Amino acid sequence: PLPLITRIINEIDRFFIRHQRKLERLTAIAITLPGILDARQGIVHRMPFYPVRDMPLGSELEKHIGVPVYIQHDICAWTMAEALYGASREVSNVIQVVIDHNVGAGVIADGRLLHSGSSTLVEIGHTQVEPWGKQCYCGNHGCLETVASIESVLELTAQRMQSSPECTLHQQPL
Repeated sequence: PLPLITRIINEIDRFFIRHQRKLERLTAIAITLPGILDARQGIVHRMPFYPVRDMPLGSELEKHIGVPVYIQHDICAWTMAEALYGASREVSNVIQVVIDHNVGAGVIADGRLLHSGSSTLVEIGHTQVEPWGKQCYCGNHGCLETVASIESVLELTAQRMQSSPECTLHQQPL
């Protein structure tokens, strides 16, 4: 298979071809994605579901497309959107915890997204909770994400159901 950066560039090229007339005034591109990234430098260090290591997504896309490219962690972007347009728009301090395919949090304090240098400050999904647990895509073992994400919970449920034939979940799809 093609490297992820090549696949992303190919998809963007196809999108530009399909929507060329509407994109005449394009001034920048913003991309949100899960993983461990450096938003300021546009580098994706690690991602779930893809074997990514220090992918220079921002600079490669900017070179290819010719407009500035901004990347942001998906949960931080979601938290900012909620603060600007959603349920938390009237408050200046927000904590949004997300548990789905990943586990993470976005925090806004005094109206500003918390960052530590160039990465998100609140990487709760990569807090180690089981030192001898399953390996996470970040490289560590037993991260909260390996225990509490939807996939992890479903995997553990399936394992426990094997030893419990009387479990009522056997009649339900997981």
